[in-house]
Amino acid sequence: MKEIKIRNKRVDDDLLMKRRRAELDKWPTGKEVDFEEAVAYQKSLPDSKIWWKVMVKLREEGRMSVFPRAGTPILEKMIELCQGLRESGVVLIPVTTDSYTRWASMRRSRNNKRKLSDRQSTVKRLSDYQSRG
Repeated sequence: MKEIKIRNKRVDDDLLMKRRRAELDKWPTGKEVDFEEAVAYQKSLPDSKIWWKVMVKLREEGRMSVFPRAGTPILEKMIELCQGLRESGVVLIPVTTDSYTRWASMRRSRNNKRKLSDRQSTVKRLSDYQSRG
């Protein structure tokens, strides 16, 4: 096995941007990313969309949030799931990158036909629980 040498050294900004672009270009959605536009968008978000600010506000109000663990590799189904969680009253929705995405396996991710009934059931149970509340 080849030994990997690790150093704690700042990467030159130009090299970082070059590597970032190369990584983004590996993905169909990444090719469309304009980094400066993305940063401007993040800076324009209201406090209600910034995780740490929401957590501080909840703590100050003596409230907490539930972090449901659910997901799907199919983008459209993930959007539906997140919308269902939001409609159920979940304040913050964590999104974990699908393992196919982490390992750059786009074809497997696109072709994956996992059953979604368990995840949809989670949303229904949360919704039922909220309505009893």
